[in-house]
Amino acid sequence: MPSPAVDAEVAASIHRCLSPDAAERPTAAELRAALSGRGAKREDVPSATSAARTSARAPTVGSSASGARVPVTTDRVQLVGDGGRALAIGIRTIVGKHLVRQFGADAEFWDAEQCILDRLPDRRWQLTPGAATANETLLNGEVLTAPQPLRDGDVIAVGRKAKGIIKLPLTVRAA
Repeated sequence: MPSPAVDAEVAASIHRCLSPDAAERPTAAELRAALSGRGAKREDVPSATSAARTSARAPTVGSSASGARVPVTTDRVQLVGDGGRALAIGIRTIVGKHLVRQFGADAEFWDAEQCILDRLPDRRWQLTPGAATANETLLNGEVLTAPQPLRDGDVIAVGRKAKGIIKLPLTVRAA
């Protein structure tokens, strides 16, 4: 084998292999090239096929032409705390106090299974509230009672809306 692959190349290739959309999975040749260290370098010019694949995988965030905010459709999302600390998530993840304790002491107000971040087959991310939590899961200050699509800039927190209590807000960003 030529020089070994960079960990980031291997991780990205493996992540693509696990995509629920078969069109996003790498070909055998692409996977072999990434694992052997012969993957695309910055100075390489992408082929029309790889350029089309790349643009098909590009994150969709922000607003539509009509100004409506569109759901995040990217391989990863980040949860960003007030201090700028970020956690990247690329798979279905149960978000609870053990995961968010890195963002601060207010993690104690989160249940062990407060909510679930999930990437749907169409690559949209959604947030689902946990069952029977002590505090409400809040999305943009509103109580989350059913699965909701996530948009870039949404804020996930816990607390009590009726009392105006919001603890440990985390901002959703496309990664």
